Amino acid sequence: EALSALLQERYQVIAADLLGHGGSDLRPADLSIAAQADAVVEVLEDLRLEGIVLVGHSLGGSVSLRVAASRPDLVSRLVLLSAGSYDYRFPTSWRIARFRAAWSLLGLVGGPGAIQRSLRLARVSTGASQPSPDPLDTREGWAALGRAFRQSANEASFVEMEEIVEHRLGHPALVVWGSENRFLPATSARVIFRGRKNVKFIEVAGAAHAVHEVEPAIVADLIRDFLE
Repeated sequence: EALSALLQERYQVIAADLLGHGGSDLRPADLSIAAQADAVVEVLEDLRLEGIVLVGHSLGGSVSLRVAASRPDLVSRLVLLSAGSYDYRFPTSWRIARFRAAWSLLGLVGGPGAIQRSLRLARVSTGASQPSPDPLDTREGWAALGRAFRQSANEASFVEMEEIVEHRLGHPALVVWGSENRFLPATSARVIFRGRKNVKFIEVAGAAHAVHEVEPAIVADLIRDFLE
């Protein structure tokens, strides 16, 4: 993607698909944030990496927080893009997505651009200009993505993420949010991230949930400034 290409001009970039996402063929029953974090730790250990800058978007950001909290030795800094939510008043689109039937329906009509079409129907904009890269062309793929969403987008997970930020986030962190993010409103992020000495919180005007896709150059510049 564009952000990765921009960062590769100066840094080594390693991108790993989460369980049940992208090109990963690992779709176990447990796709919770804890299980995803364990999988990321396993990848880092296999590659013998430590002291890395961990970048995560949305669910990936929540997973990054969990990795940093459980294995602080593996992480030096965090970059969180629209990472998780801390407002328990779920948007309508989230309520719909909590039903397994919704994902089964997407499996029937899935294919390139299905995520974008479904979010537009729910009046939620990711801000992405291209269809999702996930090869969700099978019912199994959509079922796995739905299971991952249901296991991570719940009050218990949000409470845990809030606890991590409150008490176990010791790493310097750059938090980037789109001001027009309807999926995870910036208002909830401001409450927990702003004012923390180790956190730099920035809103990108006009950007939506996929802030790194709609404004890759801006996000790349923010990351470079944060690392230098």
